[in-house]
Amino acid sequence: MGITTWISEEGHSKEENGAKIKRKIKKIIIPYIVATFMYTVVQDRYFNFELFINRVILFNASSPLYYVALYIQLIFINVFLYTIIKKCNQCRYSYLYKMIIFILLLFGASLSINYSNILSIYGGGGKLFGGTYVVLSYLGMIMAPWLLAEKSNLF
Repeated sequence: MGITTWISEEGHSKEENGAKIKRKIKKIIIPYIVATFMYTVVQDRYFNFELFINRVILFNASSPLYYVALYIQLIFINVFLYTIIKKCNQCRYSYLYKMIIFILLLFGASLSINYSNILSIYGGGGKLFGGTYVVLSYLGMIMAPWLLAEKSNLF
């Protein structure tokens, strides 16, 4: 996810962070609501609005939908991390700053895994900023420029 986030952010670098988040959330939330509606109708064989809203909020219409909760959290944090990485790239000691951020993310992920619970959602969706998923996303964003440069050199 970090590599694709980097590519996406590079393509929308002139857009304000709030507009980026809004655009990305809108792209995922509408299909999520439709999928939850379909799961609710198919599973229950009738439509119960209260149950539907409950499932939308708790991301539990189907097991794989916990990932939507994770993805929404990562949308917020990744826009912020991308901005920080871009600022670090302009600094003299960018590697040092990126390493410090990495260590802070590891510490934060450890706290998140052990001390956070979001609506008892399964997996990374139930942990603040996805627990260790944010660390993996950050690593992907850090490696993306090199991986993309290497790919273009191959072709």
